[in-house]
Amino acid sequence: SNLEAASDGYPYGYGETDLESARQVMEEADYGENNRFSITGTTISGNSAYQSVFSRLQSKLNSAYIDMEIEEAEFGTIISRAISGDMEVFGLGDGMEYPGPQNFLRFLHGLNPSNQFTRWGAEGSYHDDALRQQAREAWDSNYAADDATEESRNEAFQTVEEINWLSMQELPFAHVTSQR
Repeated sequence: SNLEAASDGYPYGYGETDLESARQVMEEADYGENNRFSITGTTISGNSAYQSVFSRLQSKLNSAYIDMEIEEAEFGTIISRAISGDMEVFGLGDGMEYPGPQNFLRFLHGLNPSNQFTRWGAEGSYHDDALRQQAREAWDSNYAADDATEESRNEAFQTVEEINWLSMQELPFAHVTSQR
């Protein structure tokens, strides 16, 4: 691990749902049965796999005082709205061109966050700027530097991934495999 906060590994558990902790976090933020948080999740029109994931998420969020409305939109509409920052939560398929970390982490450290899906660090965003800056520095000094090595690039990938754990900009939830 490169970050103290990630020293125990992935902090949210794997293959488990901790609704009690989710309720506790929401209650500490003054939400409850009579004061619920509302969000909209946007998924690809006609895609039953995404609809299924969002429906499962919706029922879990509901038990933690979060009401999620599910809306559908066309793929291109989701891309446009994501870049403009017009959505709270969205599902978007991203067919990775090659199995490399830079392909998976490319939206988490950009120089111009206003043009990225995550909008992490864009003007007016609510995301932790210190974490974003740490990701930027790890990328610039360990991956993009003129003297970067395979080892230093791996350090950059590890740091950016751990920062994603802490800020949760992207949550991969489907891993379809097929031969091309």
